Amino acid sequence: MLEQEGYQVASNVMFRQVGKFFEIDHLAFKDEEVLMISCKDRSNYQYLPSTYRKIRGAANHLEFRQQLLKISKGRLFIKVKTMYYKTLKERYEGIWTPNTRIIITT
Repeated sequence: MLEQEGYQVASNVMFRQVGKFFEIDHLAFKDEEVLMISCKDRSNYQYLPSTYRKIRGAANHLEFRQQLLKISKGRLFIKVKTMYYKTLKERYEGIWTPNTRIIITT
């Protein structure tokens, strides 16, 4: 999908920051823009409030990593249970937290 938008993608990138290693799912490069992408599978959660908390936590975690690496934009792809898809899409789709776009899929 990102290749169709003209990005070059590097997957499973490992960084060392503040003495610790951490892995980033994908980094996408286009001209001088760098995009940090994280993918999460939350389709096995049975309780909707737990899913809300996990989505917010994943978005905050991605924001923190963006600040550490001085990357201005990010996308968070979340796979959710089909029965919760519509509810979560209405609540989170298109919301930026402040530099991360959340995209809900099934």
